[in-house]
Amino acid sequence: MKSFALIILFLIGGILSLAKETKEKHQHQEVHKEVGDHHDEKSEESDDHTNEEKDHEEIDGDHHDEHGHEDGEHEEENSSIGPDKGITTFSEAEGFKLSPEAIKNFELQTIKLKNVEPWSIPDSAVLYSGEEINIYRMRNGFYKRIDFSIVSKSDKEMKIRTPELKPGDEVVTQGVAFLRTAEIVATGGAPEGHSH
Repeated sequence: MKSFALIILFLIGGILSLAKETKEKHQHQEVHKEVGDHHDEKSEESDDHTNEEKDHEEIDGDHHDEHGHEDGEHEEENSSIGPDKGITTFSEAEGFKLSPEAIKNFELQTIKLKNVEPWSIPDSAVLYSGEEINIYRMRNGFYKRIDFSIVSKSDKEMKIRTPELKPGDEVVTQGVAFLRTAEIVATGGAPEGHSH
């Protein structure tokens, strides 16, 4: 129980740290924009500023931009992600990977999907977050929150359809709330996995 509390404190600390970094980044962008508006009044300085912005964007592009679009890997400075962290990797396309210790501490359990749609999943697999209802898919070690539609529902399970599942995928049946917290940390606190 003590390690569980430490994990929660670690994740909350990571969320607060990322929120602060995001706020500072947006403030920097606002200052940069105001300076740019001032330069627009003078055409030579405006041209220099535009070139600086393009250079800055190209540099960001070399770092796979804020969302990791170039190769799917999240390269932004995020002190909560790394080989020695609970969240080892983040990819906007594939999701995030966890360390073996995090998987053990979160007591994650999955079921492997067989056959074809509609998929049968237990109610414990469903994450209710605000108005959204999702499940977590595990594929190639990556956990990703996905949408689905309900075909039918009984007391303890439901049948679902989604184009984001295929035979062999696993669905997390225990620990979905922990995965949501880890996802928030991995994405910098943005609800849909974006960092702005």
